[in-house]
Amino acid sequence: MKKFLFLFIGVSLISCSTDPEDLKDTIIEESYIIENSESILIELGNSPVEGNVTISQQANFYKVSKIDRNDSGLIYVYTPEEGFTGMDFVEITRSDFEAAEVFTKTITKVSIEVK
Repeated sequence: MKKFLFLFIGVSLISCSTDPEDLKDTIIEESYIIENSESILIELGNSPVEGNVTISQQANFYKVSKIDRNDSGLIYVYTPEEGFTGMDFVEITRSDFEAAEVFTKTITKVSIEVK
């Protein structure tokens, strides 16, 4: 009986591993073309129950670049700075936690061409 109990505990600990080496990042790449007078709204889904959504690499040429909320959930809002034309980039990272451990991470890389 003792051997069975130790074997069961050992298997349970191995199967519940949250080793960072086991985690895989999901990378999403999106591209947009807008006029300088326009803004874009990118839907990011619902707020994580445990976790966060952050701008991990901020755009460079913006009047507004932020994560906000609307009726459908979280959104990213971008408005280029006045007079800017060219390429801008932003990276948004969504981390979902369970018991203070990250178990999924989604990185959204956004390329924005402003005309």
